[in-house]
Amino acid sequence: FFGMPSWLVGTVLSSAWGQAVAGNESCVDVDDPVNCSQFSWTEHGVDYRGCQSVTRSGRLCKPWSRTALAGTSGVGLGHHNYCRNPDGRRSIWCYTDDPDVRWEYCDGQGSVGKELEQRRLQDADDVPYFVEQPYAVTAGFAASTEVPVRFVFFTSDIPAYEVTETSAAMIVQIDVQFARFNGDRGCANVFDATDQFPALMNCYFSPNQAKVTLQTRLRPNHKYSLTMLVTMPECCLVNGKTECPGPCASEENTFKLSTGFYQLMTIEQSRSWMDLTHTVPNARDSPLPRTTIPNTGYIQEFNWLPEQREYWEARGDYPSQGGVQFQFGLLPSGNLDGFFALDVVAHPTDVWDFGSGDCEGFTSTVPQARCTLRAYPGAPSTRSNGFRIDIDTGQNMLRNLQRESFSVRLRTPATPSNMVWTLTSSVQDISDFNIRGTQAFTIVLDKTVSVRAVGSVAPSGELADWELAAIDTEHWVTLAVRPGNTLQPLRPSAETAAGSFAGTVVITPPPGFQVVDTVPPQNVPGTNSLSGTWTVNAQANEFQCRLTERTAFAQTEYFIMLRVRNPSAPGAAYAWSVKVADAAVPYPITIAESKNIRGMAVYGTMVASLAPTNQLVNTGNIVRVEITPSQDVESSDGAQIVLAAPQGFVFVKRCPEFRAINLPESCTCVGSEAEVATLTCTGESPVIRGGSKYILEVEVQNPMTNPALNAWKFFTFRADGIGVDVANFPGYFLFPEQLESFNVLPQQRYRGSQYVVVKFSMKFNVPFDDFLKISAPVGVVWDSSNLEFTSNQAEMDAQPIVSDPPVIDPSRRNRLTLRLRMNLLQGFEYGFRARVIVPAETPVPNRWWLEQYRLTGDVAEPERAIAASGVNGFRTQQLEDCQLVAKNVVSEAWENPTRITFRTTEAVQTILSARQTAIQQAEFRVIAPEGFTYICPLSETKETILKRKGGFL
Repeated sequence: FFGMPSWLVGTVLSSAWGQAVAGNESCVDVDDPVNCSQFSWTEHGVDYRGCQSVTRSGRLCKPWSRTALAGTSGVGLGHHNYCRNPDGRRSIWCYTDDPDVRWEYCDGQGSVGKELEQRRLQDADDVPYFVEQPYAVTAGFAASTEVPVRFVFFTSDIPAYEVTETSAAMIVQIDVQFARFNGDRGCANVFDATDQFPALMNCYFSPNQAKVTLQTRLRPNHKYSLTMLVTMPECCLVNGKTECPGPCASEENTFKLSTGFYQLMTIEQSRSWMDLTHTVPNARDSPLPRTTIPNTGYIQEFNWLPEQREYWEARGDYPSQGGVQFQFGLLPSGNLDGFFALDVVAHPTDVWDFGSGDCEGFTSTVPQARCTLRAYPGAPSTRSNGFRIDIDTGQNMLRNLQRESFSVRLRTPATPSNMVWTLTSSVQDISDFNIRGTQAFTIVLDKTVSVRAVGSVAPSGELADWELAAIDTEHWVTLAVRPGNTLQPLRPSAETAAGSFAGTVVITPPPGFQVVDTVPPQNVPGTNSLSGTWTVNAQANEFQCRLTERTAFAQTEYFIMLRVRNPSAPGAAYAWSVKVADAAVPYPITIAESKNIRGMAVYGTMVASLAPTNQLVNTGNIVRVEITPSQDVESSDGAQIVLAAPQGFVFVKRCPEFRAINLPESCTCVGSEAEVATLTCTGESPVIRGGSKYILEVEVQNPMTNPALNAWKFFTFRADGIGVDVANFPGYFLFPEQLESFNVLPQQRYRGSQYVVVKFSMKFNVPFDDFLKISAPVGVVWDSSNLEFTSNQAEMDAQPIVSDPPVIDPSRRNRLTLRLRMNLLQGFEYGFRARVIVPAETPVPNRWWLEQYRLTGDVAEPERAIAASGVNGFRTQQLEDCQLVAKNVVSEAWENPTRITFRTTEAVQTILSARQTAIQQAEFRVIAPEGFTYICPLSETKETILKRKGGFL
């Protein structure tokens, strides 16, 4: 090929494009006795005769005798697979045995090869190169036409992919040298992505560059592919000069790919410009003169003509009817006679396999047309991913603006797909070497060809989280789902409004659950989310998301928060349903559906509370748990109480510091060495009684950081694993340090507005402008109408505080915030007094907290937690748990023994003098309603010390 323009070499090579599939090829032994020991390297390695047989990315080279260059002499080729440079490219290269990569550059072995290997690790700015070079696969080579291009890349094992110091979004950037991107479509340019590619956040397209911003991170050491719509170049370099229109050799029509963080850094990149594909001038813009070819034209419309509501399932074989009949329509511009062939390529090109030989069930409105199954880029030569239609050489041609159609029976793939196909018309059946493979024109099908996802490839997922699995409770549930098929956005055109949607994802809860239509579904921060418009249809009891300009990828896991009301009766974990439908009019086609998305069980409702001893990160913490189940746990084999902490907390297996304060004595505790602890109680059924309060303490290890989902869950189970009751309680925030001391002293404990004195000392000096937040137990609120805040040293017996006026959080009236206008010194006790409203009953949990925060100036994290400490609160001065049980409820009954029980919040004692006279008499007073007559106690009053409590009965 020396002396021939490089673009024409690409054209000649394209004569093998779309190889007929006759069956599997036999292997060829690489046994050529050529001497490969010689190592020489001049510019570009034209004289290289070394032994390198592996490409830069590690792919094995194909023997030259099995390529289009077989039989070429004088350039080092033969019955071997060593890398060579027969056509003067930038470096030595070879055809690969990878069906997705037609050819690739090599690195020579020897000292020069080692030097090249060192140079390829990173560039001058220390930006690493991909260990395995990215590559592109496309089935279109006509200049100025839009075709889908699949870009494949392999992330390396680089720590930067998992860095946590930045919150910047990750991007994939693709630069093209002569090809073009359409900047008007945005993310609608992205057709597909595989291998759990992250969801798209934003897309920025300029003519020579695409930047795709991702919602989540790419993983290291992972293969990804991204399919985009690219316009092949109109102009290219020919002999060092730009020609318009002009052909492009594949090494001139190139791209680069890189990954990185948006506007921050590049993680890794292509080590050089990579080949995209060769191109030739298209038949629309550069028709050949009639003296060269009598008829010339191209296909300007390519239509899929499915029957109403037609779809096919992904099975990988012919259905019982003997195949699926596809019908397509064509509209030519100009005449296409027997010199032309029409190549139809199914996308994704690595999914379809139609078999081999002639097409089955082929019919056409053009007489004498023939159809043959063929292999195109993206599939090995033994597998057909498309077919060629040859036009008759007589008068049966495709005529200008005369609509034609054809039908063919094809095998559906084993993998679901929803992708446009392409049709390329080009000169093929002609003896003139210089124009064969020219006059090409590629057009994209007007709609996607859908193969429905069923069975093992249907949508998959589960309810990943929920707030409260209690009966008749309204709460948020988080659904994690993989769609099972790709839902592409419609691309704006003259016939399609720019606001058209791609399709709909419909989510239906199980029977008994009711969608809540007052709150729309929400995204889950830090996860992949569906980009579209959500509606809640209460009548149909379903959530609907209409996707707009961003593709939903089949294998990507998406998370959605949905508001639902649980059933009114307990039940097992029934399945949810997910359906994915396109935007076909008037009947949308379901392209993926599953009724087997794992749901959640529903339990009875119990009351629970949690009180930690400290709020320090990475520290052992004794927590006090109080639960009141709503139902008995009837089981002869015992019962279980399960404590589920947020992720990151750890219950040690032996449950240190476990105390069964008010539990059956048989209860034992076992930790999971993770966030779950299980209490097993045995005894006479019911071991756990509904309406009874149970109290326990156990040690848990606080995590290093605050959990993203900060809620504790408590369950009761029968011994056979059947759930009975459930409760949630908000988790506590963690701080890196605690205070030296912290106390809350009430001046009165009666219900209503009362003074409390707050005293504390710090372990470290606290600077001016820090914040102190004092939180009372839930149920106790600061008296906003009469706070009477003061910090007088004489009244407090503590150092005064200088601060801005205190602020009561309107959404959390139990929290008081002080912004310091002085430095607080280590070791000094400070204090203030203010009014709180004491509730009628002692709150549970009953614990006060003082927290220190500092401003950071960072928008993402405006304040940083510094220290916190908690202290047990005081009890409302009111008798608790009072009960009156009458034996006789008949009116005017004379003798009615009545049992009265109560609990005091502190000891009530008679104070005697030295002479044993009462200075202060303890009294117990019972006031009955008018009409009752108190006679006298029928039994002796008894004092009973509560188990492990300081009160009395």
